[in-house]
Amino acid sequence: MTMCAIKWREVLNKRANSVIDSHKSVENYAQRVQQDCVDYPDLMLNVVFGFGKALVYIIAFSVALIIGFSAWYLTIIVLYAIISTWAARSIAKPLINLNYRSQVAEATYRNSLTISNFQNCISIMMGLAVKTKHLNYFQIFYGQIAVILPIMIVAPAYFGGALTLGLLMQATSTLSTISDNCSYGINSFSIINR
Repeated sequence: MTMCAIKWREVLNKRANSVIDSHKSVENYAQRVQQDCVDYPDLMLNVVFGFGKALVYIIAFSVALIIGFSAWYLTIIVLYAIISTWAARSIAKPLINLNYRSQVAEATYRNSLTISNFQNCISIMMGLAVKTKHLNYFQIFYGQIAVILPIMIVAPAYFGGALTLGLLMQATSTLSTISDNCSYGINSFSIINR
């Protein structure tokens, strides 16, 4: 994966150098292009490979859950993940603009190194920190519910006598694995928003 990121960086740097001359109006373009050429390949490869891994786990464990237990269990976990992903997206959406403004302020500060620009950078970073904290709180809340939800789903079948303790543990483990992998998007918003 590292070699792929390095090759991708080379391509991005060559493209950026050919485009930079025509976009001199972009503020502090040199620092921003350099940082983007370093960060973008690593971030994208992590997101793509992480999503692929999560998808493989979801498919494998979903088949096992449907065959061994019930599709109803899968439906509850997937609906919970979809609704929570939508909520996390709503919470994380302001981070896109705040991250952009933060990068502009940091590049301007690095370029001019004046105190007034540093104050602007601080105020933007404070706004970014508050929004990031909201996203982190939601991710923690989601994670805590995701621990309990698989047990709550299969508990009625266990107490009704339809499942033994061993089957309860298998179903809970399978549901937890599916839930964890359906949560990939929710847990990746902080990476995606960079």
